[in-house]
Amino acid sequence: MTNSTVSASPHSPSLTLAPAQILSPPPPAAEPDRETVLNYVFQATSDDELSIFKELVTIILDNGRGRPKEAIEELRVEDVGQLEGFSALHIAASKGSLGVCRYLVEELLVDVDLVDKEGPSIFRTLIYWFRTLRTHSV
Repeated sequence: MTNSTVSASPHSPSLTLAPAQILSPPPPAAEPDRETVLNYVFQATSDDELSIFKELVTIILDNGRGRPKEAIEELRVEDVGQLEGFSALHIAASKGSLGVCRYLVEELLVDVDLVDKEGPSIFRTLIYWFRTLRTHSV
């Protein structure tokens, strides 16, 4: 087997690699853990960053399977007190993130009857948010 020498620059030391090592793809990056994904998705949801939210859903959560609705519905808060059971739609509704709400409901057709651990539906969350907004803006 012959070795090839690869040098990054004239000032760096030489590195000896076999041809198979030169042509092999880099190892795959580790998938982010569930908590990290949850934080990214919910932050984009809370900030109403629709383009970032869509990318996170299609690339990271759905992983190109063509089932973004199921992927986002499966992502729920676990074991965090009052937020337990919250979905992206709960977060979007409670933060007034209209762009993300529209995408979830109108494009992905996410179930609007999702409940959290307390049982309130998304509609109850929206009604609470709009009443709060109206009270504070008067």
